[in-house]
Amino acid sequence: MADQHISRPKTRAQLIPLQANDQAGTQRMMDQLTDQVNRLTRPSRSVVVVDLVVGDNVVTHLLGRVPSGCIVCPTVADASFAWALSDKNERQATITVIGVDQPASPIEFW
Repeated sequence: MADQHISRPKTRAQLIPLQANDQAGTQRMMDQLTDQVNRLTRPSRSVVVVDLVVGDNVVTHLLGRVPSGCIVCPTVADASFAWALSDKNERQATITVIGVDQPASPIEFW
């Protein structure tokens, strides 16, 4: 059996170099850098204490962006207590409470 020489794959450049006069490419990179810096400087979590009543409660969450979710810590133990997060934007979220009021309830937004 003859020895077979296996050739290595040729290397390719993974990044496309930026052209000297590419204003659109430079602006895209600056926009991406600005977005990432803004994301790093904003708080990732926010905790607020609110008196929740049965029904819709509009809560200011202080994140500066639309929250991904939240945790509501009940202060009154009751089996009928339930909550739902809806209608969220950069400043406020609506928490719907079913069952029983929750005075001074901590809510953590992320």
